[in-house]
Amino acid sequence: MQYISLLFFILSISLIVLAFLIKKELTPVSNLVSEYVYNKFGWLTKLAFVCIGLGGISYLTSLSSLYLQSNIGKTLIILLNIWSVSAAFLAVFPIDLPNKKTLNGLIHKILANIAIPTGLIIIIITTILNFNNLTVFQLFNTSILSLLIILGKIFYIRGNKNYKGIFQRIIIFSELIWFILNILQLA
Repeated sequence: MQYISLLFFILSISLIVLAFLIKKELTPVSNLVSEYVYNKFGWLTKLAFVCIGLGGISYLTSLSSLYLQSNIGKTLIILLNIWSVSAAFLAVFPIDLPNKKTLNGLIHKILANIAIPTGLIIIIITTILNFNNLTVFQLFNTSILSLLIILGKIFYIRGNKNYKGIFQRIIIFSELIWFILNILQLA
């Protein structure tokens, strides 16, 4: 199951990169990943979100036997469920277009604001659970990626709106890279 989740996470990164390579009029620096759904290749972005969700669910399946013995492990499993479902449903509820507010856009915003901090909490809990088994290199990677997620979120919220796209990508790619590295560690 780990290899299936690895495949989904790598595919999601590839689809996000492909979406902004195809859609030249949007820039990865200022446009959010979700804004790429509004073109003829929007299905790439939707598929990327579905792949993130499916990757999380298959990752969850591979971890269930490892973590169901403790309460903190059960909490991790619940958070992984929340993260996976939130990420997958981002494909169902598209972001609002500028100057147009919809219920779908509101749901999208809520789901994104659930998924991003939940991903960071998952990283922290997993690190705590596996702390004694991690190498210095793995602790360093986790620390750097966690810091990137935190800084990305701070700059995303507080920073110049012309750079929201790049900060969002830092957050998304940092979380996905952490999951990929963690899966490779388990393999």
